[in-house]
Amino acid sequence: EKEGWYSMKVSDYFKYLEQRRSVKNKKLDDTQEKDLSMNSKRFTFIDSNGEEKAVNVDKEAIYMIDVDLVKLLPQTFEDLQRNFNLPGILPGGSHCMMNAVNPNGRPFMGPNLYITPPSSFTHFHQDGHGTVDSGHLCLSGYNEVVMLR
Repeated sequence: EKEGWYSMKVSDYFKYLEQRRSVKNKKLDDTQEKDLSMNSKRFTFIDSNGEEKAVNVDKEAIYMIDVDLVKLLPQTFEDLQRNFNLPGILPGGSHCMMNAVNPNGRPFMGPNLYITPPSSFTHFHQDGHGTVDSGHLCLSGYNEVVMLR
């Protein structure tokens, strides 16, 4: 783990998202009424070093970052390749500067999957700051994109 970063199982991350949603909505459905931990602002989990960690789900938005689609979700990557309308902009595509380099000889360039809870923000991964080229899929609510000239 890096300083201030968390590592957790994917299943724990999705539990974190559910608990965060429950706290943010301040509602409990029938299944959650008996489980008061879902309405608690304190989420605990065991990290990769076997240490218990806790975060305040009301105040901390945790991203799941750098999920390698090629290695970890190959069927999702194949689906992306098959259905993406602009395949030339994908890593190694006709509009990528690395397209003449053998896939085994070039550095890994993605695509990566990032999952964030609603209302999260990080300046480092913000579009237009030269750190990422991003495509966004918003599953619920809205995704606010502000472009400045």
